[in-house]
Amino acid sequence: MDQLKASLHKLIDELNEEQLKELNLFMAALQRGERPFKKLLLYEKIIESLPDATFAIDTTGKVMVWNQAMEEMTGIKKEEILGQGDYVYSLPFFGKRKPLCVDVILGRTAEEKVNGYEKLEKIGKIVTGEGFAPLAYEGRGACYWTLAAPIEDEVGNLLGAVQCIRDVTEKKALEQELKQCGIRDSLTGLYNRTFFEEEIKRLEKSRDYPISI
Repeated sequence: MDQLKASLHKLIDELNEEQLKELNLFMAALQRGERPFKKLLLYEKIIESLPDATFAIDTTGKVMVWNQAMEEMTGIKKEEILGQGDYVYSLPFFGKRKPLCVDVILGRTAEEKVNGYEKLEKIGKIVTGEGFAPLAYEGRGACYWTLAAPIEDEVGNLLGAVQCIRDVTEKKALEQELKQCGIRDSLTGLYNRTFFEEEIKRLEKSRDYPISI
């Protein structure tokens, strides 16, 4: 739980320890088919208030949770997808059914077989990734950072997995702009000495080495 909390804080700063605990209990209750009315309302409010697109699946791959931010990112309402399986949650992002980070968490697929991510890393029980979803926001596409974590009951039994997706398109564009500013002259647009030195370092590792001017 501490590891899950530490990783999720990077993604969801608004949640405190008690709310994270409530979120896990909510997922466990759904897996068991329980729907206590008062608690259900509280848990649903927590999930709906998450600023990042969030969905969860059970151990068979069926969608259990699909929050409002996910609806906005994909254009798919929760009523249209809840209870469905067979990798349906990947369709709004990539246009085909394929494993995502949650499937690595559940052992439904090997880490090396998950594509669509520029970076994919598993540390303990947590899986993070980065990539580009061409169909997000009605086909406009979006660069994203994502985190997936297991859903466990009070004694550690695996009940499913949750995945949060953050739109980092603007951040990536800014990083690219700053990178270009660092290697080009602001007046002429020509490559500068920084670029030259980086290229020399790159070429030193090539078959063409040694190179000089």
